Amino acid sequence: MAKLTGEQLARRDQCIATLRALLPPGSTITTAVADAKMGRSWSSYHLFVPALEMDHGTGKKKWVVKSIAWEVANALGLQRCPLGAVKSHGYGLSRSFEIVYDLGRVLYPKGFIPAKHGMRGRNGTDPKIRDTDGGYAFHEDRN
Repeated sequence: MAKLTGEQLARRDQCIATLRALLPPGSTITTAVADAKMGRSWSSYHLFVPALEMDHGTGKKKWVVKSIAWEVANALGLQRCPLGAVKSHGYGLSRSFEIVYDLGRVLYPKGFIPAKHGMRGRNGTDPKIRDTDGGYAFHEDRN
């Protein structure tokens, strides 16, 4: 990965702060494949990443669907495609799982305490003990 400039680092940090406020541990992140291209030895996926957000502008409490693809792409150092989706390359893995897992590791690098967020401990561990792998902070929902 190329070295980031000061402006790019500031943008990435702002995106991480925005996503932390929007997605506490235990959140479900939905991804939807917008486009997939495959060759013999490569593949490219374009994934939409919508999220529900409180609409404060109207003065009413209602949830609106917002695309967080720009923030996710900046936080993870990925590209965005012209469709406004996150661009991911590779074969053999679930690209949506990879984005959700990597996002958890970037947002919660020191882990999280599952019990604080209404979650069970992973692999039968005590939910009051810190899960040191932030990659398991979110649930994944694929469409």
